[in-house]
Amino acid sequence: MTRTLVGIRIKGDQSEKFFELCRRHQVKLFKLKEIANNDYIMYIALEDLKSVRKIRYKTKLKLTFIDKKGFHFFKNSLIKKSSLVVVCVLAFLFFLYLTQAIWLIEIESDQDQLNYHIKQHLKDHGIKEGVLSWWIDSPSTVQSRLLDAFPEILWVGIKQSGITYQLEVIPKQIEKEIEDDKPFNLYAQKDGVIKRAHVRKGRLVVGQHEYVKKGQLLVTGQLNPNAEENDEENEDEVENEKLTWVEVDAEIIAETWYRSTVEVPLSVKQDLETGRVYQKHNVKMYNINIPLWGLNNDPFDDYHIEKKETRWRLGPIKLPVVFSSSRYKETIQHDEERSVEEAVEIGVRQARESLKHQIDPSSSILNEKILHQQVDDGKVKLHIYFTVEEDIVNKVNDRQGD
Repeated sequence: MTRTLVGIRIKGDQSEKFFELCRRHQVKLFKLKEIANNDYIMYIALEDLKSVRKIRYKTKLKLTFIDKKGFHFFKNSLIKKSSLVVVCVLAFLFFLYLTQAIWLIEIESDQDQLNYHIKQHLKDHGIKEGVLSWWIDSPSTVQSRLLDAFPEILWVGIKQSGITYQLEVIPKQIEKEIEDDKPFNLYAQKDGVIKRAHVRKGRLVVGQHEYVKKGQLLVTGQLNPNAEENDEENEDEVENEKLTWVEVDAEIIAETWYRSTVEVPLSVKQDLETGRVYQKHNVKMYNINIPLWGLNNDPFDDYHIEKKETRWRLGPIKLPVVFSSSRYKETIQHDEERSVEEAVEIGVRQARESLKHQIDPSSSILNEKILHQQVDDGKVKLHIYFTVEEDIVNKVNDRQGD
């Protein structure tokens, strides 16, 4: 067993008495050395330290410690500096994590949609930003899995360079089949009155201000208008005649109509802010939240939360560390009474916004008309009629004339 030694220095006129008392108390002295007159340095065993202190009081010598060797003092030193040791270990582990993890996944391909699906496939199999490179499969295994999952890929090369995971993808060249024998026809997808038509390709078969029904043919790609008028007598000529078809491209703008029913309460509860705010801050690593400030779970009885998150970056690298802050704003409920006129205005606005989500963004609402208005059980019930101007064509791949 390694002996723990303590280095001491004694200075004084009674040094010879000190040595004699040490001999009597069986205190062993190691590496005794005189550095000046009545000035000595030496080493003693840790277990003899108590006896040496008693001897020192009898001799009135000046005793100082100069060195401490052995596991006992090393262990005590580590305990005193435990926080520094922990920080150093954590810093080393964090540095090791930063240098051994995958932070950039680069896919070299000219097909954005294919790149997106490949990245999702890699993520489903554990290859994503922030994962340690030790835990992912070998490049040959990933390559084989990608070729099986994506038949449109001809070849894929995988290379891992530091924190970057690179894939070079070469897709197969698939020729697009052109179906010349299946031209397009445009049909009405809803009832309406034709306002104007923009036919770039094809033949218009309806006129302006004409009322059309859902499913009615609007524009045809058949450029032989007399082909449909042939009767059975010249049927053989029709079969021998070569019909001309083109792909159809047109916009048919029509006036259409919508009905909407809404109910608006005359009394409504609103949340008003009191001005009191409670803030929380925390750091999130993967699914682990570490609170930094604000530990009160429910600061107010009623509140709404505003959250803001900031992802930490190391240059172009996104780290899996997110700093988030939450603002809890206290609210109180307030009863607001509305007049019938205010409720009607709100109902029309709500119906209009709801209709905007149903129609195409290029469409426009021309006007609205309240067909019926009724106040019942603290609510205003409205039946509203909207007039809309929109494109009503519906493309259908159809082989007319066969």
